[in-house]
Amino acid sequence: MDAMDRFGQELVLAGRRRHAGRRPLPALFGTRFARTSPRRRASAHVRIALLVLALVLATAAITLAATGVILTGSPVGTVRAPIATAGEGIPVAGGARLLPLRAPDPAGGLPWGMRIIHTTRGLICVQIGRVHDGQLGQLGVDGAFHKDGRFHQLPTDALPDVLANAAGWMAGNCASPGGIYAGDSVGLQLSAATSPRQGAGVPADRREISFGLLGVHSVSVTYREGSKTRNQRVLPGLGAYLIVQRYRSGRPLGSASESDGRDEPGNYSSPAGPNGALTAITYSYAGRACVDRGNLRLASCGLSEVPPPRPAALPIVREPLHAHLHIHNHVITSAQISFHAPYPVTNADENYSVTAPVCRRGLAGEGSRADVARGALVTIPVGGVLSEACGRAVKFTVEYVSFAGGLPHPTPLGSITIHEPPGTHPAPLPRRVVEQQRRSNPTRSLHATIHLTLLPQPRAACNAAFLLYPCYKGEVAFTAPYAVASAAAGYSIDGFATCKAGGRPETSWRLQRNVRAHETLRTTSLGLFVLTPSCASNEGFEVTYLNQRGPSAGAPHESVIVGTVTLSKATLPNGQSPKPPAG
Repeated sequence: MDAMDRFGQELVLAGRRRHAGRRPLPALFGTRFARTSPRRRASAHVRIALLVLALVLATAAITLAATGVILTGSPVGTVRAPIATAGEGIPVAGGARLLPLRAPDPAGGLPWGMRIIHTTRGLICVQIGRVHDGQLGQLGVDGAFHKDGRFHQLPTDALPDVLANAAGWMAGNCASPGGIYAGDSVGLQLSAATSPRQGAGVPADRREISFGLLGVHSVSVTYREGSKTRNQRVLPGLGAYLIVQRYRSGRPLGSASESDGRDEPGNYSSPAGPNGALTAITYSYAGRACVDRGNLRLASCGLSEVPPPRPAALPIVREPLHAHLHIHNHVITSAQISFHAPYPVTNADENYSVTAPVCRRGLAGEGSRADVARGALVTIPVGGVLSEACGRAVKFTVEYVSFAGGLPHPTPLGSITIHEPPGTHPAPLPRRVVEQQRRSNPTRSLHATIHLTLLPQPRAACNAAFLLYPCYKGEVAFTAPYAVASAAAGYSIDGFATCKAGGRPETSWRLQRNVRAHETLRTTSLGLFVLTPSCASNEGFEVTYLNQRGPSAGAPHESVIVGTVTLSKATLPNGQSPKPPAG
């Protein structure tokens, strides 16, 4: 039997398998990829065979439209080798699990699914993709994998950060045990592999993905679906959920966001608020249900209003610190600070950090991102910090930092001052870094009018934040000078406080949506603060338009400060002047 005879026999066998549970092509890729109608598929076997033979020989396609067979392509590759003891680590043996969650795609075809991966550095990572025959993967459509039409399995032995088609932040989100979150990604295409720039790709193929791990106390999520509101139970234990919708919100394509919380034992949990398509999350604590609609007070769930207890303090060790400079032609080409580790680093929630004051951003620093044995030599590069320093002597502070309950707990090791030798200077920062800093920290201001309204908070909320009563959130209102239609640009609101005795409104947030030029915007701060009259002129909020990628057709304006407002200009919602704390 020659090759052509064998091929014909395979066609006959494939045609028989068609009625044995194999799904037709539209069920795999969705209605957009249905190449033939049912009537045409019901035509003569000879016509089907000739059509399939032509497709195989002429285009090397891997689908047989008459039989519904889909063949897989090569697994998704990696761009670098992961390291078990650095970064996010690597998956532990048997640590990858495809969850039973299945979210239908709006266009049909393969459902979406979620996988969790436990790593060697103590993290729990999430991967999202399309599911075929119990495997998580990506599709060769819409520009991915050269549009080969195949299903490409995501490997279980590689984390999202090393994949060739990582699809940005959406490919995987990692958290520490006890960390919970409600995540959101806007603009992923139905390939589950690419999130192209504004204006690229097919708009109908854009997806808004809402997903998360909400912990053992979560019960269900409520979300928007067009004009309707739906309720969906989460996966027990993990609190996992996955919602896939068409892109209709108008939020910047390529944007991502999340709201964080903690799932600690006892009464120290901190629920994650709704995000993305979610409008509410229902939790249950000790049999008592509570619904978080984005303004949850911890007391409403019977939770403690104080943070979890701090871990026992480590003994202070004054470790000798050493600085090393490499100089070539009077240029400090690199600089490092080294010391022997007094404490081991065994997971991603522990590290050594080095910080120093710099001119434009307050503090800058570097840190270790790898496991370290007790007594091992740690070397941290600080050349970039020297390049940003204001003077020729820079004082560096070295700390061991561990995270517990989601909060950092630093243990100081000591400090060291690096003096630039006479006649030398640090290597200038790369132009791309300078440009990025300029776009992230503009100095030019439009001096536009910014309005600030102080929103009084309940006494329990002030107590939970360790603030005197009354305390406030700030509602910032302004007219947008420029439109926002891309994730590369947007408006940022940053609190500032230069008075050490004040209420410290040092909260920052960003508007995660499209904006029309000259639209009036109102947005509320995330954090709480108090009003100290003597500091009111030195505390407030700064509104900035940030264009991280520089001028383009979709975002033609450079980054600029829109304007600032101090607490001395603030009013209450009724127009009256706010009151300072009583004590």
